[in-house]
Amino acid sequence: MYVLIFGDAPAFPFFLAETARQGVSIRSNMTYSRTLLRTALVVLALVSAGLCQAAPRAPKAKPASPLLVYTGDWSATFDGRVWLRLQLEMLGDAMKGSVVRARKIEVNDSGELKAVSEELATEKVTAAEVNPDGLLLQVADTETQETNRYLMKLVAPGNDSATIKLLAMAMPPGMPKPRPWIVKKADAAPEQK
Repeated sequence: MYVLIFGDAPAFPFFLAETARQGVSIRSNMTYSRTLLRTALVVLALVSAGLCQAAPRAPKAKPASPLLVYTGDWSATFDGRVWLRLQLEMLGDAMKGSVVRARKIEVNDSGELKAVSEELATEKVTAAEVNPDGLLLQVADTETQETNRYLMKLVAPGNDSATIKLLAMAMPPGMPKPRPWIVKKADAAPEQK
């Protein structure tokens, strides 16, 4: 049994095979063993350092679009029937959709709905933008290409109801400005007026 010595202190017992008969001296065998031991320690140190490093971080997730909470099928009723349907969906980073509503509406002096026509108008969403007041929708009538703007504001809690306010619409002279209408998401029960 031989003891390998690094510097002045013994390291650990090391058994050497009988190699003198093969023409290799014990001294050269000890040098080979030291080199082998040093290589093993270096490899062990590198592997340990590699394992101790922090796991690679996943790339940051893209923040959810503020438009996302407005997506879905929304509807408003008057006298028990749906007179306004709003369908909004995300296509990439943009919002697309449509508004199907009564072509003609009548409001009382306070701006609340008094009557809606049976004839429907379909408008396509051409632009959608979230601002501090809510979701600003710009729409264009599919037949006349006339544009309107709506402001949709979520009503807390649950984001299953909202108000829609008509911002820019050709109004007949003397007609009061309509008050915001309440719309409900398709999975929520519609409010009756």
